[in-house]
Amino acid sequence: MLSELTEFDTLPLSEVADCQNGRAFYKEGYDEEGAFVIDLGNVNTSGNFIYTNADKYVSLARYNDPKLERYRVYQNDLVMVMTDRKSTMELLGKTGKIYKPGYYLLNQRMYRIRAKQGMNTNYLYACLNSTDVYNSLKEKALGSVQKYVNTGEINSIQIKVPASDKMEEIGNILDPIILQMETNILENETLIQMRDTLLPKLMSGKLDVSELDI
Repeated sequence: MLSELTEFDTLPLSEVADCQNGRAFYKEGYDEEGAFVIDLGNVNTSGNFIYTNADKYVSLARYNDPKLERYRVYQNDLVMVMTDRKSTMELLGKTGKIYKPGYYLLNQRMYRIRAKQGMNTNYLYACLNSTDVYNSLKEKALGSVQKYVNTGEINSIQIKVPASDKMEEIGNILDPIILQMETNILENETLIQMRDTLLPKLMSGKLDVSELDI
């Protein structure tokens, strides 16, 4: 359908992306390491996918279980927060992009969004993090103590879809920008890992830098 557009159209999210809600992995318990379980805390208010000190994992043996295939998340997939524990709802509907390869599984109250052929992922990422979508989901939020949006409301989000030639033009602009952002994030992660590895050795005296010419 996307390839048939002659100018632009407005389509529900369910027609431009394959979507899947998460699984309650806490009921089965977590493991010390393995596949990364994407949770509510892994998307920030800026719409960035982040790692935290509370990250959880499921063993690769469990990850490879065919029954969990639908909950697997891959590089370039988008993940949306469906539940917000705060009344301000700053996180509700925020969407992050998986920017590096790895083993990922989707936890409960998270929504995986995978752009269909013909839909530029970075364009869809920008649309879902727009003010209009954010405000719309806040208005439709349910619950008193804990706010949430259901899959039906998310699937019905209206996405303005340009014709294929315009989509390509948009991609040519957006893709290098997003790629540079992701490169910066990866470089920053590398520097943090180096700091966390070297600093304890420096503090304990295990790493001698007295003869370095600084």
